[in-house]
Amino acid sequence: MIYRCSVLAVVFAVVAIGPAAAQKAKDALRYAVTDPIKLLSTYQFPSREGSFFAREIYNTLITYRERDQTFAPALAKSWKRVGPTTIEFDLRDDVTFHNGNKFDADDVVHTIAWIGDPKTKMPFKNVYDWVKAVEKLGPHKVRVESNEVLALDLIRIAYRFEIYDKETQTALADWSDYGRLAVGTGMYKLARFDDNLGLLLKRHEDYKLGRKAPFGTVASVPIPDRSTQIAQITVGGVEAIQDVTPDQMKQLMAN
Repeated sequence: MIYRCSVLAVVFAVVAIGPAAAQKAKDALRYAVTDPIKLLSTYQFPSREGSFFAREIYNTLITYRERDQTFAPALAKSWKRVGPTTIEFDLRDDVTFHNGNKFDADDVVHTIAWIGDPKTKMPFKNVYDWVKAVEKLGPHKVRVESNEVLALDLIRIAYRFEIYDKETQTALADWSDYGRLAVGTGMYKLARFDDNLGLLLKRHEDYKLGRKAPFGTVASVPIPDRSTQIAQITVGGVEAIQDVTPDQMKQLMAN
């Protein structure tokens, strides 16, 4: 199972009142977002709301389970530290991207090399530039080498290194536009990216890395005004909002 903080985690409030429960019966979750989501990319647009959706679309090589403080396989089925600064990953050979392309070592090497390239502009570049080299050892095996001994290398790989489809990204005139296509291997795939209507994600039926997505669709609903968000969750216009204060929660639970 993949353990990552996401739009389905308990970082927002889901209030099961009458209309909301009815919407859940329709196998759908609508999530109110305050700020515009410009890209589904935690690399180039690491907004909190955008990241909730991006983390359901992409996968990392490994994950970290906070509950028992252990690492778990994801796109990599196993890994080993072969030196103080070197880790080798054996990758799964049964995973496909949402567009049907097969996942393999080329995608890992491409993604890590791209985010580490000095020409690739992104916030928090220092989170990624510790990688000295990434090397393909076989169709489903890669080696990652750091510039120096780094205690947090596995943690950063687990939380930060979301893998892109090389074939799709390199076909773009501007590789940064990948965040509007958002082709991943996660439990949800992007069905709509609209600046006005919001995002629409659909369950990835061929997902192999853990449990199936709990909702058939997950949508972002742009609502910049906080009071309107409260009103919408009360009448069933959305099922999820975040940053609920204790007083607001009492108000909602009393409804």
